[in-house]
Amino acid sequence: MSKYCVRTIVGEIPIAGGIVTNNEHLKIVLVYGIIALFICMSITPSVAIDNAKKSSITLSYGNTLYVGGTGPGNYTKIQDAIDDASDGDTVFVYNGTYYENIIIDESISLVGEDKNTTIIDGDGTGNVVTVNANKVYISGFTIRNSGVEWDNAGIKIYSNHNNITDNNISSNNNYGIWLKEFSHHNNIIDNTISLNNKDGIYLQYSRNNTITGNFVFNNNFHGIILDDSSFNNNIKGNTISSNFKLGIYINWGSSYNIVNGNNIISNYYGAVVVGSSNIIIKNNFFNNEHDASFVVDILGLLFYRNRWRRNYWNESRVLPKFIIGRLSWYYDSIPWINFDLFPAKKPYDIDV
Repeated sequence: MSKYCVRTIVGEIPIAGGIVTNNEHLKIVLVYGIIALFICMSITPSVAIDNAKKSSITLSYGNTLYVGGTGPGNYTKIQDAIDDASDGDTVFVYNGTYYENIIIDESISLVGEDKNTTIIDGDGTGNVVTVNANKVYISGFTIRNSGVEWDNAGIKIYSNHNNITDNNISSNNNYGIWLKEFSHHNNIIDNTISLNNKDGIYLQYSRNNTITGNFVFNNNFHGIILDDSSFNNNIKGNTISSNFKLGIYINWGSSYNIVNGNNIISNYYGAVVVGSSNIIIKNNFFNNEHDASFVVDILGLLFYRNRWRRNYWNESRVLPKFIIGRLSWYYDSIPWINFDLFPAKKPYDIDV
């Protein structure tokens, strides 16, 4: 046996100072046992407190306030429920038509029972829904009949990190959805946006937004417009059809946007890009009166470059697709050309 170990019923225990007697060993075991017990007693309450904190966070989902229906205490107006809601709450709205102009100032979820039969009607005045708070979720509604003033919309957003999902936004007297100045990181997903008297979706000074899975059709101006330095937006997987003017319109200074994997069908112009630098890639252009165009000025030749890549242009192509645009020259302009050098030979399977 090593001089640094002691033999016990459980084997040899190394001892830094050499061999110890059985009595000394028992004392050591007793001391270590007391220390271990003290440590366990100290740790257990703190673990319990941490677990309690985690449970309180995990189990806190906010309250649900109900509008319509027959439940006791249900609200009759959506705005009344919203006014009584706090951050994290859900306002659930039963089927019916609600003639209201909604203003949302808290981070809540506003959920309709059925998007075809749960209707918020602006009664021809103002914005139907105005979102001022961040992190608002709106789903399951028909939103219609905004006011006739030039800046009215079905949904107008002044905030960030919102989700507008699975709604019918139609028959508004101006815009369907308007992301007003500095509305960033919003998601507009799986909505039907149609029959609005101006644009279906309008982004103004708004960046890093995602527009995907929407059916945008029969709007009296443009389907989707990015305006006034709206940067880094992603327009992907939408069907943009039968809009009276332009399917997608990217206006001056709105650069670094990606238009990817959309069906762009039967618009007057499929896509028009003006004075900006963007990527238009792997879209289907079907039956538009004019497929696409652009405008660039002299400085734009140096700083702006649109990349048209692998789009399908009505038919199988082997040669590059010529995209005819204009080069602005003082108070005049001359024809100019962009290219899609490698157009797709067959349409992409884009399901919306």
